[in-house]
Amino acid sequence: MSDRITAPHVFFALQVLWPRAMCPGLEERLADRVRGAADVLDERGKASFYEGLVDELLAVADQLQYASWEYLDDPGEAEDAYWGWLEGTAQDAREEQPWRYPDDASYAFVTVLVLAPARGLTGRLLDELTDIEDEDGVSADLLDHLLRMLPTLDFPSVTSDVVMVRPGRGGWGVMETQLGDGTYHHLGPVL
Repeated sequence: MSDRITAPHVFFALQVLWPRAMCPGLEERLADRVRGAADVLDERGKASFYEGLVDELLAVADQLQYASWEYLDDPGEAEDAYWGWLEGTAQDAREEQPWRYPDDASYAFVTVLVLAPARGLTGRLLDELTDIEDEDGVSADLLDHLLRMLPTLDFPSVTSDVVMVRPGRGGWGVMETQLGDGTYHHLGPVL
């Protein structure tokens, strides 16, 4: 998508972190799912992909410790936010560093980004998120709702979506001491 999008769009992002020690192999399974997906999936294939992703995460729901979500319905901000999240998450993975402290807990995470026309079925479905407030963190019920919503999106009305799994190439993940820094300031506890 090198050309700017002309129709008004909405943006949705969901990022979920878990301690790697408590969910051994989860990031590998999710990364295999992402790598194994075809470059282009039809509507049923896309829904099936997200169902599998959500099932993996809900199977360890009690270990999902931090989360963040964002919904933007401002057409001037939606596309920029999508590309900002995409590029920032990829850059962060490329620059990941080894542990600062030997006893620092390591976290893995998955990021889901969706860009959809505001007037499409997905845009209208996501619009329900405008009434949700979560200033102190993300409740477990809200996280469950946001995850279960993903396979129900109307994928023909999605302009672009991406799923990214971290750790990146270095395999280090995110250290617990990094969770309060500028890169991860947006995360809140799952309550």
